[in-house]
Amino acid sequence: MTPSSWAVWGWIPIVLAAEFAQTARNAAQRSISGLTGPVGAALVRFLYGLPFLLTLQMLSKQPLALPSFTASYLAWLAFGALAHIAATTMLLLAMKVRIFVVAVIYSKTEVVQVALLAFIFLNESLSFGAVVALGAVALGVAILSVSASSQRGLRSSWFGASTAVDIASGIMFALAVIGYRGAAIELFS
Repeated sequence: MTPSSWAVWGWIPIVLAAEFAQTARNAAQRSISGLTGPVGAALVRFLYGLPFLLTLQMLSKQPLALPSFTASYLAWLAFGALAHIAATTMLLLAMKVRIFVVAVIYSKTEVVQVALLAFIFLNESLSFGAVVALGAVALGVAILSVSASSQRGLRSSWFGASTAVDIASGIMFALAVIGYRGAAIELFS
């Protein structure tokens, strides 16, 4: 692969590896939630990374240069972090009720919800192409969510209590993204 083709196509193996790692992590978290409950498993996910971050910082030759944080930045960041913990907890609850794959599929409604919530909260516009792409994602999730073994079809797949938890997980993941994006906008504006 030449340097220019790496710039164009190099993201594909990175995304595939990241998705594999995320799926493995979610599966491991699902098994942990049987021991600690969904909230405990969600907290393990976030607290587990903290010692690694602090160790990397201590091993670094350069001290961490912190920008000045505003109250608005901290509010957006806290909003994103709390929404992320809530989203993970809801995803783990959904995995207890449904099979792993279906719970993850419904949580992927996050993509559509991020665009809509960015429009609402961050005043970001949506192009016609983006609206078409969001429609395609929504249609894909709808198609994938219908279990091949379900005798009741779309209605039972989309309007059950477990579906509400799955969709709420996607909403909370989307709100986490909005919180992090709002914090980045505050930090760099």
